[in-house]
Amino acid sequence: MSLSVKLLLLFGIFLFSFGLSFFLISAFAPGKRERIRLAKARMQRINMNATSQEVENKYIKLFIQILESMTSFSSPKKIVDKEVIKKKFVVAGIRNEKWMIRFFGLKTFGTFVIPILYILFATFFDAGASASDTFMIAIALAVAGYYLPNALLANKTKTRKAEIFDAFPDALDLVRVCIAAGMGLDAAITRIGTEISVSSKALSEEFLLLNLELRAGITRSAALQNLAIRCDLDEVKAFVSMLIQAEKFGTSVSEALVIFSDDLRSKRKLHAQEVAARIPAKLSLPIIACIFPAIFIILLSPPIMNVMSTMK
Repeated sequence: MSLSVKLLLLFGIFLFSFGLSFFLISAFAPGKRERIRLAKARMQRINMNATSQEVENKYIKLFIQILESMTSFSSPKKIVDKEVIKKKFVVAGIRNEKWMIRFFGLKTFGTFVIPILYILFATFFDAGASASDTFMIAIALAVAGYYLPNALLANKTKTRKAEIFDAFPDALDLVRVCIAAGMGLDAAITRIGTEISVSSKALSEEFLLLNLELRAGITRSAALQNLAIRCDLDEVKAFVSMLIQAEKFGTSVSEALVIFSDDLRSKRKLHAQEVAARIPAKLSLPIIACIFPAIFIILLSPPIMNVMSTMK
């Protein structure tokens, strides 16, 4: 058998094997009509999800518009009071002015709308409720609706300040390392603001905002003072004062950062020890309320049962 015949025979075997494989795969695979049906069902499900999402967004936007229309009833009238509230939002990390409008709208909604809805519900659907009980519950709902947004804002502020306080000593150490390596203070703050976002997003935002203010042309002292206002921490204020004095008198920033970061680390350690020392006092109330009654029941049940059996 010649070489050309062998090549033709191998080529024919290859074509036969390829055709047989393709036929078997086509025979056992899902049909085209089935694939089209599955694709249509998938597209319908995606469209339904998109439609439901659009409906939800529509209702959310409508509710936000209602809240914004109620702002005038609870928002402060004086400019000084508005500035104080605005500063609280800045310290909490909320820089969008629309959220302040929605905040006062939510206070109005919780103070007036929710108690009125409860009174209507108690009047038409709860005939057994007395007028005095309904009125007292409505007053309690109004008070809770007025002060609950303040409590949420205060909790967000406290959480953010605690996060900045915990991450600030490590950030200062990194800034000192960058300055010792030859970087400038502005470049070091920018670099640390980018790197520290993994451990503290709040401090990263503040450092990056400080960098943006410096790039916008604001003087370093004014930008640092804005940083102290936004963070509202004594440690950050002391850090800003130290940097301003170092720039004014020409002292070494690296040496000042070493001393200041050590002091902050010791403060953080003392704060952790203080929190740990308060744990036994906080545990005493759950122990008294939950564990002691069970112990008393276990210890006093046999004598009480013996006394009752004796009396019978």
